[in-house]
Amino acid sequence: MKDKKLNIPIWESKDYEKFKFYKGNREMLQGHIATLQESFEQKYISPSIIFINEKFEIIDGQHRFCACKNKGLPIQYIILKGAGFKEITLLNTSQKNWKKEDFLNFYCEMEKDSYLFLKKVIVEYKVSLNVCGYFIDEQWGRAGFGDNRRSAFRQGCFEMNLQKKNSLIDMISKYVLIRDYWKFSKNASFCRALRKILLNRVLDWNRLYNKCDKHYKTFTEKANVEDYCKEFTKIYNHKQRGNRIRLHDEVGYDN
Repeated sequence: MKDKKLNIPIWESKDYEKFKFYKGNREMLQGHIATLQESFEQKYISPSIIFINEKFEIIDGQHRFCACKNKGLPIQYIILKGAGFKEITLLNTSQKNWKKEDFLNFYCEMEKDSYLFLKKVIVEYKVSLNVCGYFIDEQWGRAGFGDNRRSAFRQGCFEMNLQKKNSLIDMISKYVLIRDYWKFSKNASFCRALRKILLNRVLDWNRLYNKCDKHYKTFTEKANVEDYCKEFTKIYNHKQRGNRIRLHDEVGYDN
């Protein structure tokens, strides 16, 4: 079959000031811009075409735009009339270069409630998005984290009701009280295990907190969630006379 020639107009300009960054597009990575500029210095090959809308807002290619502008090279672009929020999300959900943090920032700019709440928790408690994620969903970050849930977060459909918001704040506020005891407290398995322990209705949080404060040196890094749960149980019952509880048992858990 013969290839078909497409008559798509490609424009070129050095009038950099007429181009605009679309509100909510991911933060600029200066290292990536520098790498592009270096490649232009070694041997200039016309960079990939950028996509803009009729308002000259950059839909895709903002790093390439900055690299060309810094080197005084012409911008080659295609106009996608009417392109905006939807096209940016469609382009970037199919690309690997956008991280979860980029989607979070993007939807915060779009003033989506659950994303704004999540960003507020991250800033207020000085935790990472992944740490929050481990307390929201035990499958967060795992290969088993379903495509539907991953796509929902990337497509702006991530939702947290009031119960989930309160639950997250409760767990994160407790997590930050003990995280500095151990360098490995940001590990996924540690956070998932603590989530599981905190959801156990028989847990006495003050007892666990005091035990961690006094005996944290006996708590060692583990390889998986189950072993961390056993370690929490061990420290919870340390030098405890009576009322010894197996926190890691599959009983007494909230959903």
